[in-house]
Amino acid sequence: MTNDWPVLSIVTFLPLAGCFFIMLTRGEDEAVGRSCRHLALWTTIPTLIVSLLIWVNFDRSRSGFQMLEEASWISNIGIKYQLGIDGISMFLIICAALLTPICIFATWKSIKSRVREHMIVLLVLETTLIGSFCALDVFLFACFVIAASIPLHLMVGMWNKNSRHHAFFNFGINIFLMFIPLLGAVLFIYESKNTTDLIILNNANFSRNNQIWLFIAFFIPFMTIMTLFPFHKRILSQQEDGEIGTLIMLTCISTKIGVYGFLRFSIPLFPVATNLFAPYMLVFAIVIAVYAVIILMIYKNFKSFVLLILIFQMGLITIGVFSLSEHGIRGGVFAMLSHSFIGAGLIICIKIFSDRLKAEPGHLMNGIPTFLIIHVFILLAVIGVPGTASFIANLSIILGVIEHSFLTLITVFALFMLLLTCLLCVYKRVLFGKILNHNTINMRDLSLRDLGVLSPLIGLILLMGIYPMPFLNVMSTSVSSITNDLKMLPIN
Repeated sequence: MTNDWPVLSIVTFLPLAGCFFIMLTRGEDEAVGRSCRHLALWTTIPTLIVSLLIWVNFDRSRSGFQMLEEASWISNIGIKYQLGIDGISMFLIICAALLTPICIFATWKSIKSRVREHMIVLLVLETTLIGSFCALDVFLFACFVIAASIPLHLMVGMWNKNSRHHAFFNFGINIFLMFIPLLGAVLFIYESKNTTDLIILNNANFSRNNQIWLFIAFFIPFMTIMTLFPFHKRILSQQEDGEIGTLIMLTCISTKIGVYGFLRFSIPLFPVATNLFAPYMLVFAIVIAVYAVIILMIYKNFKSFVLLILIFQMGLITIGVFSLSEHGIRGGVFAMLSHSFIGAGLIICIKIFSDRLKAEPGHLMNGIPTFLIIHVFILLAVIGVPGTASFIANLSIILGVIEHSFLTLITVFALFMLLLTCLLCVYKRVLFGKILNHNTINMRDLSLRDLGVLSPLIGLILLMGIYPMPFLNVMSTSVSSITNDLKMLPIN
């Protein structure tokens, strides 16, 4: 199938077909909402199936990009519509295709107004995210990345009722921070090399000064997308009014574009600048992780606690990637997947807390055993106990850090110990704290819908922790290409 059909274009733009049918819905608000939910769901499920077919047909023994699609786009200046995947981008496509229907299921009953708008924005966001992971033209990638910020911030603005104007103000700031340096870098690359084709640029050489400035130009938008300090506040601002689907898309999927951008563009195209800035990136990532741990000790709100955990994990991913070792980069890529599934599980647990505990969302009673079992399991996955996906990711990152610096290794171990301490203290307060108002607590256990949403996430966390080789084998060839074939310079 993948040899005869443009599967990458299909998996990218199939969600837009659902948008078209959703816009045609008419009738009463309740009927329209029900129809929009079903249309969105039955659009994302085929998208997920196609993404899994890509994995089935992927040749892990081959290096380079596969399933290439190419067409003339802006022919006058030589910019092409070019798509392709490798072992890194393929899993990110599957991750986006999987979490989107989970977002729809998780918000099936909680969204009661503006359902049509929400589903359209969600499907458009899925298209832009998948397109970002498929694009092999630098200009096309920039278009997808900037386009992804529009539906994402529309989702933030629709549901952040108390500070909607701040959401749109932040949208303008983020567009400015992404659009200006990213577009400027793309135009400079085109002017100097007369092409934006990534495959051609991988064999091109940039001067040392040009690499430094281009690395900085890509660094600004990628850090903005990753929502690391000081851009993390747009995540924390969603803790009160943020809708669960928005939180999952914001923290578990869209942040991966930044890490993927470093792996796909900054590191291969600018190896001299990467070698120069890697130690500073490691220090920056460690500072972010330390900052997140310190704030974790202060915050008592469970939503803020969960979101800061995700920020901490993004810092660890950055440490793995900029160790510039094969183990570290492989661990960073594996951590991106585990971060997505664990983060989605944590955010769904936020919603269950809010639904069960109306008066005091900081505590949980012992009356819902299934939820407690699942929640404790996700806690163990965050810590990285053996048998969970984050254990494999953390182990690989540590092996990569060992190759870089013993001091960095000690720092990372200290961060893990601090995280473990924070988790145990906060969860003791949350899970076994005093119940202040029994009359407002809903004692029912998880519903079938809750179990249906959490089950695939738990299954993937276990699968990746117990039998990670199907994932690692596919990643290995692409990671080796980054560290070896692209003339990566060693760190002195």
